[in-house]
Amino acid sequence: MLLLEAFFKFSAMGLLLALAALICRDGLHVRVFRFAIPLLLAICFMLLATGSPELQVGMPWKIPLRLFDMFTTLFIWWLGRALFDDDFQLSVLDAVVASIYLVLGTSNRLHALGFDVFWLPEIDFALAILTVSLMSHLVYRALVGRQEDLLEGRRQIRVWFALTVALVLVLSVVTERVANLLQLDSRQAIWITYVFTLPILLWAVLWLTRLHPSALAFQTPSTAQLDTIHIDPRDVDAHAKLVRIMESERGFAEQGLTIGGLAKRVGLAEHQLRSLINRSMGYQNFSSFVNHYRILDVQQAMANPIYHRTPILTLAMDAGYSSLAPFNRAFKKQLGITPTEFRAKLMDDLSK
Repeated sequence: MLLLEAFFKFSAMGLLLALAALICRDGLHVRVFRFAIPLLLAICFMLLATGSPELQVGMPWKIPLRLFDMFTTLFIWWLGRALFDDDFQLSVLDAVVASIYLVLGTSNRLHALGFDVFWLPEIDFALAILTVSLMSHLVYRALVGRQEDLLEGRRQIRVWFALTVALVLVLSVVTERVANLLQLDSRQAIWITYVFTLPILLWAVLWLTRLHPSALAFQTPSTAQLDTIHIDPRDVDAHAKLVRIMESERGFAEQGLTIGGLAKRVGLAEHQLRSLINRSMGYQNFSSFVNHYRILDVQQAMANPIYHRTPILTLAMDAGYSSLAPFNRAFKKQLGITPTEFRAKLMDDLSK
């Protein structure tokens, strides 16, 4: 049993470290990989500091390893969001969650390592609730954006990623309950955890990357590179019709416009329209594609003297938005300033 555990543990560590080395060599310029490296290291540290006493590092090296791997859930949460959200950046919320993990997790880990620190059973329960909440949020984010994702490979990964995260979470809880129910010793309990959860984690990491960092890069031309994009001759007619619908017929102004509805107007299947928008225009999600036309329409309206006194909400709704909040977010994301600031700047320029 000890030899089998050693083979499993060190083989897993070797694969994870090899993957981390590939990422460091080829993929550090890709944002997703900058979140993948700490996750890979955290899993390696967990393997190194747990398991049978004969196969784990001793004190005092065990302390920093266990303190670092307690952030594994947080790293998974960040990696998943960076993978599926093209505009993901760490925010104040992430700093708050990380601080909570740091305070509660440090107390919990030091107590587990035998240190005399302040600890209550409620701390362990609070960490479990926080972990379930973060993973549930990640599953939700992975699935909710699938319909508008224009990258077919990433659309498929969304489902597998969500299923993997959910399965690991469920099996982690189940194995802990089984160990408690059967009153297994620590070595047996850890072995059950390895058998159930680590193969899934390794499968997820290796399958997502296919042992090469470029598999997760999902690099497509940016909007700044659109002039260099060459449209496939087979897509010329469909591309021209799409542009006509969006520009001349103001197709973007339809509230609640979906990729399915637009695909019917263009005369393509949904997957064909996704591919066309992604390859010929460089967009990675449908919302960004539609918002480009809507924001441009509002900009032109604001610059027109006829609409100088028209409320911004009216212009936004005429462009297809159902409320002001999503319009304001999209406007600032695209132009870097709010609609009110943009209009004020226009008025200042006209008064000079």
